[in-house]
Amino acid sequence: MEPHISDFLVHIHEKLSPEEQCELEDFVRRQPCVVSAGVSFKDPHLMTVAYDSECGTAHSILIRVREKVTGAEMIGL
Repeated sequence: MEPHISDFLVHIHEKLSPEEQCELEDFVRRQPCVVSAGVSFKDPHLMTVAYDSECGTAHSILIRVREKVTGAEMIGL
């Protein structure tokens, strides 16, 4: 069965260093159902997360993001 890929943006209110951005990306990528995650080079306060919507939800992923970055909110696409 093919995955059903959905994506969303996470707005990060905190200013993260490049190292912290990489750590956050790695953390999110390791979450169940996440296909990819990347902080924007142009707008480092935005991170795109792609996930298998048959497996999980954007809300459940956002909860995990908030374990690392308390000032994060979902922006729908």
